[in-house]
Amino acid sequence: MTPDELDDTIEVWMEQQFGTIIDFDIHGPLNNLANLKGQYIDENGEPVIAPLLSITPQQRCRVMSLDRSKQMIDWIWDNAFAYSDTEF
Repeated sequence: MTPDELDDTIEVWMEQQFGTIIDFDIHGPLNNLANLKGQYIDENGEPVIAPLLSITPQQRCRVMSLDRSKQMIDWIWDNAFAYSDTEF
């Protein structure tokens, strides 16, 4: 889907599920996912850093597979905080 198609789909779903009309802003959440980068291991066993979401040249949203996304989110979580081994 394009971002606009996704926005429309979410708005229709919200109306059907909750009986409320909202004006969903898809660009903020999509930007957050595009800026969130994680590491996964590719088919050759090589580590790759990539965003969870990208927009294709045809303006379609592209997300990683669920398994790859889980691997990336695990890597993000494991690397979210910098700390040292020094004792206080």
